[in-house]
Formats: sequence, structure tokens, C-alpha cells
Amino acid sequence: MSQTSKKRWKETLISILENLTPPQFKKMLNLLDKIPQGLKNMRLKVEAAQRILETYGDKESIREINEVMKKIPRNDAAIQDLLAPFVRKVKSKPQKKKQEEKRETNKRFQKQSIRAVVSRGQLPDTKCIIGKVCKKSELRTYRTQKNEEKFFFHLGVADKTASVKVMVYGNQRFATITEGTCYSFRKVLVEGNMIKVTRLSYVVKTRSVQLPPELEMEAQSLISQQAQAAQTAADTVQNVQIRITRITKSNKKYTHLEAELNQQHLNLQVTHLRLAKALGFTLGEDFGQMLQNQIPFSADVKIQGKIIKDIEKL
Repeated sequence: MSQTSKKRWKETLISILENLTPPQFKKMLNLLDKIPQGLKNMRLKVEAAQRILETYGDKESIREINEVMKKIPRNDAAIQDLLAPFVRKVKSKPQKKKQEEKRETNKRFQKQSIRAVVSRGQLPDTKCIIGKVCKKSELRTYRTQKNEEKFFFHLGVADKTASVKVMVYGNQRFATITEGTCYSFRKVLVEGNMIKVTRLSYVVKTRSVQLPPELEMEAQSLISQQAQAAQTAADTVQNVQIRITRITKSNKKYTHLEAELNQQHLNLQVTHLRLAKALGFTLGEDFGQMLQNQIPFSADVKIQGKIIKDIEKL
């Protein structure tokens, strides 16, 4: 989808959610299986729309919302007239990229083992690796040097020779690559002990591969250890320097912020009082506007999980 189409779909999705009654909105969230249970208490429609897009991607979210509206049910014109133009587009004939990927299944490429590819540090375009996705991470984000938000996720993949962490750029493949399924990977980048899948790569579902149990567990641990490290970080107070880029929302006590740390995207919270003190402001009716005028800015912070315990503007 073009950037214009993506923007229109996001605006339309918000309108669809705003047309739902509170019980219908709650039922919709419960029907979205990929949304973590702990996030299904969202009340803001804009926040829910953003979460749906991050989790399912643009095209898959259209298909998913179309199916969910049938189950609520909301088949009336108020909803269906909004959905129809987008549903027609995703049901149209495959794009050139998908046609090429389908043709890939009819070609034979020389298979390389994961161990050989990582050892050599490259995979020629005429060759492929075939492995089982033993574990998949959550969808994550990072920001480019141009301050553009981009998506990625990790896979723990193994064949009969070794396991490897695979980084997949973008969110288009997030819904289609599933745990426990085997895929052929071609035109990938090999950097150190990691394989990277870009928009130019081919990832095609293939027949099952039998793995030694120890390698399957090893592939799973590549992603599980990463998640465990993130959990440990949530219990530890860290002294870091961040760049605050956006205010996402505000409630009675906290200001919710987006920030960058080592090219990683963070969602953090800080009390209004602590933030105002760091910026030399006093709390008042114009605090929000004064804060907006300061963004973006860098700061030394102490964070525990998602909470900023202390902040000093640089």
C-alpha cells in the first residue's frame, strides 16, 4: 500500500472503531487473537487502531477487521460502506511481488545449511536456506536517522546443522510467518551470527523439516533469552541517555512519551511534576503547549521498566 493509502486506512479504521458501541468495541478486541490479553483493556479508539496496525500490518488488518465485523455482527452500512473500498483492494489479484514469490516455489535453488551460511558470511542469490521457525518475537519498532518509525521482528530458525536468529524488516510478513512452519529463505543478508530479511528477500513456505530436539530448543532460546533480558530490564533501574520524540497521551498523573535509545523505540511514562521540574516549568493550563514546544529533546534519565524515575534535560 502507498503511504497515502495507509494513511486513509488508518483514518478509516479509527472511524470504524468510533462507530462501535462499548460492548462491541470490547468484543472486537477479544476477537483479535494476536493482540496480547494484557492490552485488551484499551479504551482509546486511536490507541486501539495503532495497536491493530502494528500487530497485523496494513493489508492483514483490513482482512481481520472485515472478518471481525461479521462476527460482532456489524454488517450495517455505517460500517460496511467504510470497509468496502479497502476489502476490494486486498481481494484483488496479487501484486507483482507476490506473483514472483509464488513462482519461487516452482524453482529449484541449491540448498545451503545454516551452519555453512553463517560460517561463510554470505548466501548467494542462486542459493537458499530452509529452516523451521521455532520461535517468533513480538513486532517491534525503531527509528531511522530521518526520524521515520520502522517495524521489525525476530525469528529463531533452525535446520539439521545449526540455529540462527533472523531479523525481518517491516511488518508485512509478521502475520504470514508463523511458528512451527518451515520456510525457504533467499536473497538475505548475513551479518555476523544473524541473517536479515529485507523487502528484496524471498520467504516461501515449504515442506516440514525434521530437527534434532536440541537444535529446536536452541533456536527457541535465541528469542526467549531476548524476551527474558527485556523482562529483567523491567525490574532494574537503568541510567541512560534518551531522545524524547513525542507525547502520546496524558492522564491525571502521568505524561506518556515516545523516546529513542540506541535506535530502539521506547514507550515511557513520567509524572507531570517531575517532567515540569526537569524543563523548568510550573504546572498550569499551558503546560501541555510549553512541553510540545520543547520536543524533541535529549535527557539523562533513570528508568525502571516503562517508568522514568528521574530526568535531567541535556
